[in-house]
Amino acid sequence: MVVQKIYCNSCGEKVEPLIALNIKGEEKNFCINCGLPLEDSASPESCQLEHVVIAEDSPLIQEIISDVLVGHGFARMLSTCISGEEMIARLTNLFAHDRTPDLIILDVNMSGMSGIDCAVSLRALEQGMSTKEPIPILFFTSEECDAKFKQTLRSLSPAMYVNKGLDSSPRLLGNRFQTVIIKLLELRNKTINSQK
Repeated sequence: MVVQKIYCNSCGEKVEPLIALNIKGEEKNFCINCGLPLEDSASPESCQLEHVVIAEDSPLIQEIISDVLVGHGFARMLSTCISGEEMIARLTNLFAHDRTPDLIILDVNMSGMSGIDCAVSLRALEQGMSTKEPIPILFFTSEECDAKFKQTLRSLSPAMYVNKGLDSSPRLLGNRFQTVIIKLLELRNKTINSQK
């Protein structure tokens, strides 16, 4: 039996789906690599963010992300940092003034503090500052989602990733960002509801 590959917005390529049945007995497809639901039901209206903070050491990638988020109306305000250290300092200041961003976007491979180390520091900072809920993290990387990275995403939940190495079209990258951000916000809402 030949399995039809489906495009994954997170991985940026066609993947074999992992098929699961929901409670109603309906089949649902998930990416076998990263676990993202494989469907095209993203609604731009459900992705209106007030403030997004990005840590990315490439000015070109910062500009592309900014164009995608602000240009497509996903975010009203964007703060950019060139390192993980700068992001932690900025977040500490925001938390001290009782302002929490809606989303964090982290490049995994930055000089100095890596995106993963920055995310671990963020989760510790959230605990120390007693924030109400964890900020969703979107990792931006050229690495594939292996077992170790999947574990990292689970431990830092709500967290997902977009593979930047497999797609160069800004339009398609914008659509992928939108889809993954919506799924990430849905994951955050499920996490919040399960803690109540």
